[in-house]
Amino acid sequence: MWSVGLGELHDPDAVVDAVSSALTLREGQDAAPESLLVEYLAARKLLLVLDNCEHLVEPVAELAGTLLRACPELRILATSREPLGIGGEATFRVPSLTMPESDKRSAPAERLGHFEAVDLFAERAATAVPGFAVTENNQDVVAAICRRLDGLPLAIELAAVRVGVMSVEQILHRLTDRYGLLTTGARDVPARQQTLQWCIDWSHELCTPAERAMWGRLAVFSGSFELDAVEAICADPVAADQVVDVVGSLIGKSILIREADAAGAVRYRMLDTLRDYGTERLQETGEFGSLLRRHRDWYEHVVLRAESDWISSRQAAWIVRLDVEQPNILAALQFCLIGSSEADAGIRMAAALYPYWRVRGRLREGMRWLAQLLAVQDGTPSMDRIKAVRVLGVLSGLHGDPEASALYVERGGALAAQLGDRVAEALMADAAGHHALVAQDNATACRHFESSLAVFRTDGNLLYLT
Repeated sequence: MWSVGLGELHDPDAVVDAVSSALTLREGQDAAPESLLVEYLAARKLLLVLDNCEHLVEPVAELAGTLLRACPELRILATSREPLGIGGEATFRVPSLTMPESDKRSAPAERLGHFEAVDLFAERAATAVPGFAVTENNQDVVAAICRRLDGLPLAIELAAVRVGVMSVEQILHRLTDRYGLLTTGARDVPARQQTLQWCIDWSHELCTPAERAMWGRLAVFSGSFELDAVEAICADPVAADQVVDVVGSLIGKSILIREADAAGAVRYRMLDTLRDYGTERLQETGEFGSLLRRHRDWYEHVVLRAESDWISSRQAAWIVRLDVEQPNILAALQFCLIGSSEADAGIRMAAALYPYWRVRGRLREGMRWLAQLLAVQDGTPSMDRIKAVRVLGVLSGLHGDPEASALYVERGGALAAQLGDRVAEALMADAAGHHALVAQDNATACRHFESSLAVFRTDGNLLYLT
């Protein structure tokens, strides 16, 4: 079984690349990515899980249809808020957790544990109050809470954690009061959505002002993130020395999830529903744009550090770090497409990701981002633009497109001549050497590489010498 998470992917053209990356397939020079997937999967019997497809239904449906027609032993499980709409699709609506019916007499407490909703409530409540258990004294109230929340797992988790500050009777009373208010509001919204929204509203109200501010600010992250990123992006107005405490409080209230990898590194993440809610609250404050910019600046810093550290004993660690940071890096690059004033940072990031994209075989991904960012940037000759054009030329050649490689080498050479910088000219000579290799002109390639190496040795940049 292979799982591909699409929740953080926003580019429809990147769906095929995301699946290829999850299967650890490297791109070929001539074959289309879809063909490589078909070739890999055709002789294999496996289950491919495509998770969170609702915002990418059309490209996912097209890819799924192609793969299923060509790969007889392949099975695809797609999670989405709407069907893909392809032949042979069987839809299964994920039900709420099982829970006691309201018109049944009280069952023995041990029998209630057979209901998924009650079991989840008891498990989460016990994390807030060690020793908590469903007993004959509280079983009816717990069952009523689960019914009131329609058996929705997230809503039950948020309610259960409140046993740390109130009794189950108080929880039910507050849920009942709030539910009454909601049913007099927007009747065109499904009751299930009302219940979840209201439960998150309630959880938000029970947070301190500092926790609410942090909740909203953490919504700028995509996927998981580390504490140093929180401190760099979200610390204000929370004092820097309070960040750890506030993050810990949000973990305790089930707003944040703490995860640790095999090496012991701790990261945090937020469920999509809670992040969407936090985004709405953040937009109300007027800080959304500035937080996105700070988010972009931080991940630009991470990528540039990885590039400067690439030729060292830490390269393997950086590859792992960039792997896990992909959702945030891609979100930062996406932000850079909003205008030419932001594109400069995106150009620097994309060019710095060249060794990572090459190691991971994500040539098309790198080419796509570089082309989009260069199109948004104003085109003024600069060292950053020349580096980006050089990388785009090299990647195009490696991907088997010598015509595009030649075009970018020509454009980059003209920019370097305008800039009049010897390092810029050496970079484009290096790109010309790579193009000559693709064209199987080894003598010309050697001439270009020798001229560029003479400058790179003086400049001292180890990455250009490899």
